[in-house]
Order: sequence, then structure tokens, then C-alpha cells
Amino acid sequence: MLPGEEIRLFTFGSKERVEFASTNFNVAEVNFVGIVKAYKPGKTYIIAKSGDRQARCLVRVIDINKKKLTLKAGKSYRLKLRGIFSFASFKSSNENVASVSIFGRVKAKRRGNAIIYTKVKGKVLRTEITVK
Repeated sequence: MLPGEEIRLFTFGSKERVEFASTNFNVAEVNFVGIVKAYKPGKTYIIAKSGDRQARCLVRVIDINKKKLTLKAGKSYRLKLRGIFSFASFKSSNENVASVSIFGRVKAKRRGNAIIYTKVKGKVLRTEITVK
């Protein structure tokens, strides 16, 4: 999940009332109907209890360290993911202005604007790059 994103959890197989809880309210919280809202990078478990049964769902919230970045031509900066330790792919919208390595190192080439797209497990994060 991304910060600010919401998803709904469903439980099946029980006619009893289900109670939801989060193990880390700073990362994500869940309301009484199972809607999970992500707040900041990290991981938490959402626990659903019904009678004597219990189920857990791992929720990971991811983010990137920069949403906007200004660099001088010839300089570089490494983008870092927060909240997850997994493989990410990086892509520049304009390789002539700013290129990006497979490790997230952005290199400013010449004046202009570009967007660096970071894809992690189906989620896409954006960083706007301005080169002066």
C-alpha cells in the first residue's frame, strides 16, 4: 500500500461478528468494517477475530524518500525506498534530462524536467526531477 491508500478486507466462513485490529496504528489502521488506511512506511498485521477464530493479514506500506528533486547538470542523487526491502525497477520519462540506474541513482544530464517512475510489487511511485 501507499500512504493515504485504503483497501477493504473481507472475511468468509463466519456468521458471527468480526472485530478488526491493527498491531501498529502508526503504519496503518483498520475500522470496524475492515477498511484499512495506510499512513507511513513500515509493516503491520491486521487481525480479524470472530468467536474463537483469528486471522492475520500482513500490510506493508511503501514510500520513496523524495517526491520532488532539483539537481544541477552533472550531479547525482540516490532515491531510496522506505518500508520495504524488495526489488524495485526504475525508469526515467526523459533519459536526455535525467537517467536512473537499476539501484535508483539519478544522474542529471541537462536542463529540463523528467519523472522517475519506481515500480515495486505492482505499485508505482513518482519523483519529479528538475535539472538546472
